[in-house]
Amino acid sequence: MSITTLDVDSGEFSQPCQKQLHFLQTVLTDLKLPATVDRRGRPRSGEGPQITVVLLADLEEVLSIFLEGNRQYPDGFLYVPTASWLSRDPSPSNSGMDTLHVHQAVTSDSGGQTYLDVFCPPRRATYLDNHLYRYVARCGMEDLEEVGGWGLDLPTCSSLVLNARTDDKLLTTTMCAAVGVAHPVTLGLWLPGHRQHPYPLHHPSVTVVRLTSRDEDKGVLDRAVRDFLGSARMRDYEKVVVKPFGVTWNCCEGVSYHDRHDVTSVLEAVLHLLTVIDAGTGLLVQSYHATFPPVRTSGLGRHALDTQNMQLGFRVRAIVVRTPDNGACMTQAVCAIGDSSQPIGGVTAVPTSLSLTLTKWGVKGEGRQRAIYRAVAHTCEEVMAELMRQEAMLTSQQRGGHGSQTELVGIDLILSQEKGSIVPVVIEVNAHDCLFHVTMMEMMQPRLRGLAVNPLIRTMLHRSQRHVLEGRTVVVIGGGGYSKRHLRTEGAELGVKVVLVDSDPRHPASRWVHTFLHVDMSDHRQDTRHALTITHLLRDTVAARDIAGCLAWWEDCVPLAARVGQALGLKHTVSVEAVLNAKSKERTHSVLGQQREEPPNQLPPAAYASPVLRVATPEQLHDAVTKVSLPAVMKLEFGSGAVGVKHVHSIKEACQHMELVDRNLRSDADFPGVGLGHGQSMVMMPRLVGTEHDVDVVLFQGQLVAAFISDNGPTHMPLCMETVAVMPSLLPTEQQQQLIWAAASCCRGLGLHTGVYNVEMMMTSCGPRLLEVNARIGGYYLRQWIRLIYNVDIFHLALMCACGIRPVLSGSSSLEEDQEDSGGDLLSSVQRDDNGLRKGCIMGIMLCPSRHAQALATTASPEHLQALHQKGDIIFSQFEAEVVPQNGAFEESYGNLAVRAPCLQDAKTKLMRVSTSLGLETEESLLEVLSDFVDLSQ
Repeated sequence: MSITTLDVDSGEFSQPCQKQLHFLQTVLTDLKLPATVDRRGRPRSGEGPQITVVLLADLEEVLSIFLEGNRQYPDGFLYVPTASWLSRDPSPSNSGMDTLHVHQAVTSDSGGQTYLDVFCPPRRATYLDNHLYRYVARCGMEDLEEVGGWGLDLPTCSSLVLNARTDDKLLTTTMCAAVGVAHPVTLGLWLPGHRQHPYPLHHPSVTVVRLTSRDEDKGVLDRAVRDFLGSARMRDYEKVVVKPFGVTWNCCEGVSYHDRHDVTSVLEAVLHLLTVIDAGTGLLVQSYHATFPPVRTSGLGRHALDTQNMQLGFRVRAIVVRTPDNGACMTQAVCAIGDSSQPIGGVTAVPTSLSLTLTKWGVKGEGRQRAIYRAVAHTCEEVMAELMRQEAMLTSQQRGGHGSQTELVGIDLILSQEKGSIVPVVIEVNAHDCLFHVTMMEMMQPRLRGLAVNPLIRTMLHRSQRHVLEGRTVVVIGGGGYSKRHLRTEGAELGVKVVLVDSDPRHPASRWVHTFLHVDMSDHRQDTRHALTITHLLRDTVAARDIAGCLAWWEDCVPLAARVGQALGLKHTVSVEAVLNAKSKERTHSVLGQQREEPPNQLPPAAYASPVLRVATPEQLHDAVTKVSLPAVMKLEFGSGAVGVKHVHSIKEACQHMELVDRNLRSDADFPGVGLGHGQSMVMMPRLVGTEHDVDVVLFQGQLVAAFISDNGPTHMPLCMETVAVMPSLLPTEQQQQLIWAAASCCRGLGLHTGVYNVEMMMTSCGPRLLEVNARIGGYYLRQWIRLIYNVDIFHLALMCACGIRPVLSGSSSLEEDQEDSGGDLLSSVQRDDNGLRKGCIMGIMLCPSRHAQALATTASPEHLQALHQKGDIIFSQFEAEVVPQNGAFEESYGNLAVRAPCLQDAKTKLMRVSTSLGLETEESLLEVLSDFVDLSQ
């Protein structure tokens, strides 16, 4: 089949569209990528729950997002240079809103091959990045009212209304003042209009004068300007800046510098701007801040700054994005060097990294440059956080749409010298041309490509996935116990209609879900019958075609959820056989131990399995000992939570433990939720020597999507109760990858192809070995820790898998590799270091009634622990509603107390201090379990 490349000069495209497509071909040529292939003759189907990020903008605004987004998620980021390639239809789930569809777009695979595609039926958009700033500058705001007021039901990156707020430099200056960020002393003059914003802050550094009209009394202006220039707070400045602000003012247009003492010159500039600015905009008179003087240094030779012919300065443009968890992150900083006697813009200036610029200014030494970088990042993130905080208080209409929020800004700074220190001073915040200068630098420096937009892409994907889930009906089998209480309301918060089925007619979750069905399913040996009952009840209550998925987060209900999903004909539900393979520990290792042919890139699952034998009678126990050497481990075949687990060293000890279990653990009523509803049979398996790890893996149609590893400390013997855990893993990267591949291989070997699974592994001297597989999301503290460390919610991923939607993660798991080496570039390496510091390390101890009951009743009461959690001093995960005294023979943990710190040693020190001060542990007891934690991951 012949390949037809795109002919942008054919005349079939409008002139603006043709220009953007032509620019794209030029970029592809410069990047040594093939030309765009025209596939419009073979229309593609746009059906299916796929992620579709629409980039509606001039190419210069979204080029890096398009290239990096498709590298991470091929065919997910669609470039649309004109709104005529889009259409709107009434939203099926949001009355009065519209769904956006794509009829034509430029797509790309992960390797950079681009295509011009037509979709028939059209493809539903899940996110709109409407960087329309260039259109605004060319056409004016009014010409875009139709585009900005579409009333879409999908998440969008800002809006015309929010752009106007962000480009209101007086408003953002008051935000700087509100959070104590260094900024110019400011006189703000603004004209009333329909886009006016309140300036409520009263701050010594910001004076606001509201003009009633352009023809304001000259005396009022004269007095305001003279009072400002002569004020005490301006005495330290020799120059002032006069500048307009508003969405149509950018690239240093209208900006001028003046001697502070030349009042006439300043007034003339003000009066001139008042004749040309629009209603609802205004102008600023601000103190001028010069770049700190170059440091006299040797060793640069002719590469030092040439300060003989002109006074040089530089402006820093920092890119700050909203993270998936609504945090602020500075991702890149690029400098423009120029003549300091006039405004330094970014249109014609050569983009230069902050590290190289500081070196030119004589600031050498990695430590000094890192300190400046972090000061810039802290300053910018504080401003972005305040912008988001104020924005969160606006109504949907005030934000310009249902899903509109600011995701990206460019913040301009001057590194000024104050009292001998280098201080970042925020000059302005911009919604326009944020990525233009940074993209230029990334094109020149291939090792930096994608660095500026990575967190933004994660946010786009995160919001897209939440949007895809909205309105879907998901059946959940089993509400679970107290430890699952947080999951009960979150379905509704995601817009998912949860149909909950539970044995308890008064289950606390019944009032939080969309639909509640009561079915007595406590005896899971009757799950086949229960599945029929539930399926008939569902069909009487909910239209079967509306059910998108079925899952369980409560361990005992996982096999029943698989049976119900199968009966409903849900395509992406894993087979009942696969779930039963995981539920029975004997069956797990037996199935994995079978010989089978594997692809040449994978070890057979048998490499990770052990001989596990069912022992229901003393005779079987004696036979098992001949095949599983002592010491060994005995556990419930269908058990969870380490209940009934014990290390045994002799036949006598094994028989005694079996008798103890038989007397005390007969049914689910004896110890709810630990698997006795499936039977009380026991298994014996070898005692594996090594370190224990939880690996939470995400699979979709057999493909490994993500993985998260935590390390466990030595257990309380002989009952194997967990003591301490840490995340991220401290293992060397090579061993982490071994664990991930082993966990995924075991899941696939059991038939678990789509879902989020918790796999318990041992890292022995000979490599990973499997303990057991839980065919549901990890319990206890794992979900919370993964959210804190990786900004990923495994519950959301499980919902997506259940609905047949492939989860998308970007740089957010143990599976992901770091970006390519920065080649010694300080800026990118510091960014990675800072991200690591933000991620940090979480370490926590399990709280067991038999060990900690006294402290939990006094110095470490649940109320006190919750108060410390709310203050952010600790991370407290509570698994049971009350502290129930235990006899020590069988026990479950009450909760987990954890701390977060930048590194392992700090986490150890903090956990030691908190645990001993609360009377939970002694230094000696903690040292015993913490000594094994050594960071080998570097």
